[in-house]
Amino acid sequence: MKKIITALALAALLLPSCKTKDKIVKETEKTPTLLLIGTAWQALQVSDTTGAGTVMQYTKPFVLRFDDSTRLQLRLDANTCRNSYSQDGNSISIAEVFACTKKCCDAKDGLELRDMLAQKTWKMSFDENKNLRLRSDANIDILFKAVKESE
Repeated sequence: MKKIITALALAALLLPSCKTKDKIVKETEKTPTLLLIGTAWQALQVSDTTGAGTVMQYTKPFVLRFDDSTRLQLRLDANTCRNSYSQDGNSISIAEVFACTKKCCDAKDGLELRDMLAQKTWKMSFDENKNLRLRSDANIDILFKAVKESE
């Protein structure tokens, strides 16, 4: 009898935690921010959404990484730049200033990418190839492909 009461008490304690875990998993599936944490994205191209087409095709591996739900980093040629971001639904707002290491000089197109990303709110979407697309109100569209951390 004592074993049954102990088992029932233990089950009563564990049951709410299972429901909480299920709720977190379901919220995670609906919240893009949580899906971005720990992911890395290589910039492929910048386009003008007014119809001018592709403005810049990247040949170097400039990688945007979402460290957690508020911090990101952009890896350029020689330096790594860090910044904060916030997300509201499918909108990502990136703070004005990137803090960068100063190891050496970075390519001009990497610095332009850094400056484009800063102090803007971007609409986030994924295309049919699961590439990340960031689109600004300033007619800028940046396409990224997912990469492994070692790339």
